[in-house]
This record gives sequence, structure tokens and C-alpha cells, in this order.
Amino acid sequence: MRKVYIFSILTFFLISTITIQAQVTQEWVRKFVGSGLDNPAGIAADNSGNIYITGNNNWGFSTADIYLVRYNSSGLQTGGILYNSPYNNHDQAKAIATDINGNVYVAGRVSVNSSTSDIVVIKYNSSMTQQWATIFNTPENYIDDVNAMKVDGSGNIYLAGSIVKGAFEYDYLTVKLNSDGTVLWHSTYDGTANGIDIANDLAVDAAGNVFVTGSSAGVTRRVFFNLSTGYDAVTIKYNADGVQQWVQRYNFSNRFLSAQDAGNSIALDASGNVFVAGYTAPGGNRNCLTLKYSNDGIFQWAQIFNGSSNQNDEARKIAIDISGNVIIGGYTNNGLGSSDVLAVKYNTAGVQQWASSYTAGSNTVDVGTAMGLDNFGNAYVTGQTSVPGIVNSDYLTVKFTSSGTVGWAARYNGPENQTDIASSIAVVNSSRIESLLSATVYVFGSSNNDVVTIKYSQPSVVEPPPIFLSPNKNFIDENTKAFNIYNFPNPVHTYSNFYFELPSDGHIRISLHDALGRTVQIIADGFYRAGAHSKMFKRNNLSAGEYYYRSVFTREGKEIVETRKLLIQK
Repeated sequence: MRKVYIFSILTFFLISTITIQAQVTQEWVRKFVGSGLDNPAGIAADNSGNIYITGNNNWGFSTADIYLVRYNSSGLQTGGILYNSPYNNHDQAKAIATDINGNVYVAGRVSVNSSTSDIVVIKYNSSMTQQWATIFNTPENYIDDVNAMKVDGSGNIYLAGSIVKGAFEYDYLTVKLNSDGTVLWHSTYDGTANGIDIANDLAVDAAGNVFVTGSSAGVTRRVFFNLSTGYDAVTIKYNADGVQQWVQRYNFSNRFLSAQDAGNSIALDASGNVFVAGYTAPGGNRNCLTLKYSNDGIFQWAQIFNGSSNQNDEARKIAIDISGNVIIGGYTNNGLGSSDVLAVKYNTAGVQQWASSYTAGSNTVDVGTAMGLDNFGNAYVTGQTSVPGIVNSDYLTVKFTSSGTVGWAARYNGPENQTDIASSIAVVNSSRIESLLSATVYVFGSSNNDVVTIKYSQPSVVEPPPIFLSPNKNFIDENTKAFNIYNFPNPVHTYSNFYFELPSDGHIRISLHDALGRTVQIIADGFYRAGAHSKMFKRNNLSAGEYYYRSVFTREGKEIVETRKLLIQK
């Protein structure tokens, strides 16, 4: 019986790391070495700057345990714990998440026996003490699996995955648990073909509505016969009680029989619109697919990105920036027998703003697997690069700026010069609004049968002190010093984002004035909760020149007033 487990880490300096443009620093590399084959599952950050990694450690052919390891921002391992299910079989982590209180959640699959598996969700507090572990089994005792997890502000946990009813009979599975680990509801979806249906990702809105996407075998039913539509990208909305609200099946305009369409990733914008990214393969080769639905399930648009080589392209992840733009990350085939890391940006109307790719070499296979955004709309895509049959794969992480240029690329080859594949990324934004510190990027994946976490930092972007028109900075008391407001970029060409941090609930009004003091635009005017917020300002038809914005934060009848300069340029 297994009783003892030793956690250890190996620290490496800059090992075969290649960067373009000296805008990124590899701060540290940590290798987690367990007593067996270590597999990665995911990475997450908390509000205290800690990083958590999870996966499973294989002890043998049929046994494995779930590990959770914590590093602080300096790379010091400050915790490590194992989970072995009561079945003492093969336990596999699949997803990780943190909440605002510093709790950590791990979701995975546990093998009951050689033919059945259940879903497990484990909650740890900020001290990495296990609070509970819930094992969920569908009432029909199917094989249950999980692919994605989300946690809302109340500590409710949402899962998306599949149940296996037979050799070619899978259904979507969506599960909700409360903060105590009690299963509140589960819902399944069986597609029109009664075939293989697998949910890959999910998103949750502020009202507790749940949106899942994935791939579903489809059949179009005719009067006298049925036509197979292959696999469709299917997106479903459930309300907070798990009642299905709508189902949208996307098949490439039904123009191709047996086409392959799938939703890999899903995201919501501030208005509750639903965006899905994945692929469509109408003619055999895959193209990047991006879909938009309204919150009520009304189809808005579909955009298909087909690279210049007309070969395989796929979107693996999707994210929405604070301006409502849609960014997808993945890969594109370059027609030379290799592929490049890809990022594409659309506005909310589906108009492509740019498409950018990166190759590590003329004959390399470069694939983007995971993506994260920072507060300024820069996209970070991580994955792998290799030369098939010649060079084993290495980590590859690429920064695409908000304008579509490649900011930097970093490559990591472990000391064994074996297979290294980055599979997860965590982009940690600075909480200091006034200093505009650049995001810190953590990547995590497998390296020669162990797992490696890397921290990348970027130089700080600190703007000159703000210009005040008059000494009207009127703090109420010492607590009001937490009030901050800033806009970036400044000077402004087309738009700028205003960031403001409130020490308490209250009303804020931000107004823009010309050189004569006339009000030309109201940027924000309403009640906001304590904390950090952002608001987008569009230049529209304002002419170039000097302007000033005045912010008035009101609470308990008292005001804090700030006035700063804003420049608009052509």
C-alpha cells in the first residue's frame, strides 16, 4: 500500500531558451519530479501571486494519483499534496481553478474499476488543506468524464464533459455543484444522430446561466430518408437550475455531407453574447471557425479562417478583450509541410482586424494549444515547436500585441533534450492600475515524462505622472487613497481604455472636456461596486488636440475629484 510520497523540484537556469526582441525575461524554471510518470493537466493563479499546477502521477499501468503543487511568485514550492480516490485505481486530473477567496479546485476522473469511471471534484483552502472531495456518478452508472471547469463568484462549480453509454454512444454532460461540494443538478445532451457527443468547454454568466460547446454527431432528418451531417459544432445554454434554454447546431451551411465541425472553446462578452472557436472541415482539411450567438441563442455570424496554403488550420482557444474584440489562438499550416502558431482578431461584428502567425523556423511544426490575454488586449499563445523526425518538440510561447505584431517568442528545451510540450498558460495582470505593470506569464506542460513550469516577466510600462489642472485632489480620509484612475493608451488614436479603482461602492462620473472646458463626451456615469473597473472610450469624430477628463467619485455625499490631460492624435 502506498503511504509515502516525496515532492521535489529541480531548478534550471536559461536552458536552450531562444527569444526574439529583448522584451521578455525567463525568471525561473521549475521541474516537478514525482515517483513515476508525471502528466500535466492545468495551471491557475490566485490573488496572492501563487501558482498552482495539477495533473496525475502514474505509479503503474492501472494506478495513478492526482497531484497539486503550489509555487509562490519567486518560484519557491510552498505546498504539495496528493489525492488518491477510495477506489485506489487510476485517478486523472483534467482541470483546475481558483476563486476570489484563495480556494483551489481540481476536477478529474477516477476509475472505479477497469470498465467504469466517475468524476471527482476536490476543494482545497488557501492553506492547501482539503475541504471536501465529491465523486459524481450518473444515475445510470455510465462512464463519466470531465473536460472543463469554471467557478463563479459564489463558489459554485460547473463542469462540462461526457458520459459514455456504449462504444459509439457519448452524450454531453454538464454538472453544477455548490460551494460545499453538493451536486445541484446535471444535464445531458444526446445529438440528433444518437452518436458521439462530447462537450469540450463551458462558460458561466453573472446570472448563473451555463453555456457549453463541443462536437456532436449530426443527422438531418428528411421525409423519406436521413442525411448525415458528420460532426457539428453544438452550443447549448442552461439556466441556473440546469434547464435547457436553447441548442444551436452549426454545420457549414449544410453544404457538405459528413463535414467535421467542432467547438473547442467558448467565451462571453460583457453583454452576454456567446462566442465559440474551433474548426470546420468541409473538404477534409480543417479551417478555423469562430461563431457568435446572442444570449438568447440567435445566430449572429460565422467567420472561417483558411490559411494561405488551404490546408489544416484550427482555433484551440478563444478570449474577449475589454473592448469586446474576439481573439482566437491556434495554428495554421504554411503549405511547406509544417505549421505556424496563429492568432486572429475580430471585432464584435465579426470583421477581421488582423491575422498574425509565428514560425520558429522554415521547416518547424509550431502549434498553439493554450492562450491568455492581458488587460491591454495582448494575446499569449503557448504550445510546441519541433522538426518531425529530426528535433524533439520544445515549449514555444508567443506574444501577439493588440495590433497583431509579434511582441516576442520564447522557446524552452529541457536539459535532457527530449520531448517538451507546453499545454497550459496563466496570464497574471498587475493589480496596480496607476503603474501599468506588464503581465506576468506562466506556462506549464510536460518535459521528458515530468512536468515543468516557467515564469516569464516583461518590462514595466510606467507613464509620466498625470497632469493636474488645479489642486483639486480632495481625499476624504486615508482610506480614499485607494482611489485611482488612469487611461491607456494616451495619446489616443482611435480608442483608449479607462481604468479606475474604487475604495468602496459609490457613484463615478468621468467626463471629457475640450480646451475651452466644454463637455464633449461622457465616458462613465453610474454606480459601481468597490474594486477595479474599466470603460472604453472611442474617439469617434473628435478632432486631434488636447482634452481633459474630469472624474468625480461620490460616496456618502462627499466627492473625490481628479482632472487629467488626454491627447488625441491623428
